[in-house]
Amino acid sequence: MANEKILQVVDLCKSFHKLDVLKHISVDFEKNEVVSIIGPSGGGKSTFLRCLNLLETPTSGQILFDGVDICAKGQSKHIDQHRQKMGMVFQQFNLFPHLTAKENVMIESSQVTNHEVSISFFEKTIEDISSASDVSSARMHSTRADNKTTLAACHRFSELEVALIPIDSENDSGYVVRQDSLGDDFGKVTFDVPEGTYHMVAVAAVTPMPLDNRITIKSATEVRFPNDEVTDMVYAYKDITVSPQVSNQNFDATLSRGVSAFKLRSSIETPLNVAGESIEISGGCGVVFNPATGTCKTEAPIHYERVFDAKKYQYNHLFFTVYTLLKADDVENLHVKSQAKDKNGKVIKECNFDNVHLVKGKLTRYEGNFFNNSSTTSFTVSDTALTESGYSKTF
Repeated sequence: MANEKILQVVDLCKSFHKLDVLKHISVDFEKNEVVSIIGPSGGGKSTFLRCLNLLETPTSGQILFDGVDICAKGQSKHIDQHRQKMGMVFQQFNLFPHLTAKENVMIESSQVTNHEVSISFFEKTIEDISSASDVSSARMHSTRADNKTTLAACHRFSELEVALIPIDSENDSGYVVRQDSLGDDFGKVTFDVPEGTYHMVAVAAVTPMPLDNRITIKSATEVRFPNDEVTDMVYAYKDITVSPQVSNQNFDATLSRGVSAFKLRSSIETPLNVAGESIEISGGCGVVFNPATGTCKTEAPIHYERVFDAKKYQYNHLFFTVYTLLKADDVENLHVKSQAKDKNGKVIKECNFDNVHLVKGKLTRYEGNFFNNSSTTSFTVSDTALTESGYSKTF
């Protein structure tokens, strides 16, 4: 006698925009069977599991649970009944952060009334601060009369993480929702949380693939970048109150930049014996972000390094763009050290700049003859563009 099939997946597909994550998956799960799903990072394992519980809505296909197609029209209203028979252990613990471990284990679902909270994110300053483009051209995708742009429309950031942290639990990440820009709902998140007052922390960032390597909200006062490498980032921090009198509550939040940018460019071509370059910014900056203050949490040098073949290098001129977290909105005494190195790591040329002036949300550019033989450097302030800090220099 064949084993009983308790879960059947038939021709399941899931797409985010033009990216096909799941393509025509068909598989049966039998009673008392243990199944492992193995694959590389970004291969769709988590998306597949979330589809089984309708945490993600499949693009097409069937999911038969106890013989009922839970994807069929009208079945979504019965999903809570299905979930009572289908458990799921999340990567995030999804505990009630205001309760102890014992209270989390002992609490009954009937004791907690959750309320749906939707938050839509907009941005006023979507221009790439590493360039000199005019802010008016960057706002061409604006969807609102007040010149606020939806996060999805700015096409700049690859991920969004939002946390609702109970006021009395500031050392916890609280309730967390993560999105990537491939999703149809990027920039609009929904929580089901108990009534109360929360710190809302949101961070949208440019992070490298794979998206498993994400920015992380550790608490109301700590946000960390992957490998402590600061990238372009916008954030929001505000307190919101979830009222028991309103079942579905909607909030808007405006994101603003939490980083500054420093760009160094040589005005002459890079010598062919240069195989790598590095830059370090120190004094008044750091790599851990405090969203409550909008500044770095602790001071630490920011270091960036890359290796390349100068003969095949796409750009003839050495340049860096480094994003920084500042200890204040305006810091004028930073030190920058940049080195060009050969293939053995030997320093060919080093330039040091004192009293570098950076401003949060702005770009400071230094441009000149990086490979000159002079031991002294003179500076003149260049004309400033709208997106620049006003403290750019030529040398």
